[in-house]
Amino acid sequence: GLAVVVLIALARAACGQTIDLTPYLSEYTPNGSVKQFTGFDGTSNTNFVRTVTQTNSAGLLLWQVVDTYAITDVEVSYFGIQGGYLMAYGTSDSADTYFSQAGGASLPLQMVIAQTYVLPTAVYDGTDATGAYTLTETNSVRAIGFESVTVPAGTFTNALRIEVTSVDWYDYGVPPIYGPVNHTETNWLVAGIGEVKFGFQDTYPDQPSDTWVERLTQYLVVTNQPHSVITGPGLSATLAVSVATNLAVAHQWMKNGAA
Repeated sequence: GLAVVVLIALARAACGQTIDLTPYLSEYTPNGSVKQFTGFDGTSNTNFVRTVTQTNSAGLLLWQVVDTYAITDVEVSYFGIQGGYLMAYGTSDSADTYFSQAGGASLPLQMVIAQTYVLPTAVYDGTDATGAYTLTETNSVRAIGFESVTVPAGTFTNALRIEVTSVDWYDYGVPPIYGPVNHTETNWLVAGIGEVKFGFQDTYPDQPSDTWVERLTQYLVVTNQPHSVITGPGLSATLAVSVATNLAVAHQWMKNGAA
C-alpha cells in the first residue's frame, strides 16, 4: 500500500540515498515527447496536451514545453540543463509573459531523499495586464521518496515524488511590490516517462487561491532517435527508434521526404 511505500522511502532517507534525476526528466531531451493529461481545478476540467521539442529561443538551445488546453488557451515554457540543474527560463500565455536569459534553477539533477534544497534566487522580466514587472522567485525542493501512483495511463509503482515550494514577488516599478504569491507543487516522476501526475496550489494576498491536479492519460516519449549510418554500395543499413508509450504506434521510414 501507499503507506508502506512511503515508510520505505523514509527508511532510504536515513541511508542518504542519492537519486540521479536525469532518467526522470526524459521529457526534456532532444528526442521529444507528446502527452495528454486530464485534470480538475475545483470548477472545471483542465485537460491539456503537452508537446516537448527542442528550439532556439533568445539565442539559447532550449526545450519548448507547449501545454494546449484549447486553441486560444496555450501555455509555452522553456527549460534547459545547466550547472547541475534543470533550469526554467520563462513562460508565456495569453495573460502573462516572463523570461530570463540567465534562467532560474528549478531542480537539482542530483538529490538526496528527504533533504531540502534551497535554490538560488531567480529574477525574470515580464509583462501582464498591469504592465511591465520584475519577478523575483525563491524555490526550495525536496525528494520525498518512491510511491505507487495510479492514473488513467496506468499504475506506476516506482514514481519519484518531488515537492516544490516557491515564493514570488512582482515589482512594477511603483510601490508597493506585489506579493507574496506562494506556490506549492507535488510532482510524481517515472524514469523513462517523466511527469505522470502533478498538483499545485497558488495563494495570493488579495484573491482566492488556485488549486488543481493533473493526471497522465496518454504518452509517447521518444527514448532513442535513429542515428546516421555510413555503409558501402549494395550493403544494408539498420536504423532503429525506441519509444515509451501506452499507445499503439507505427513508424514510416522516409528518404528525401518520400516513403
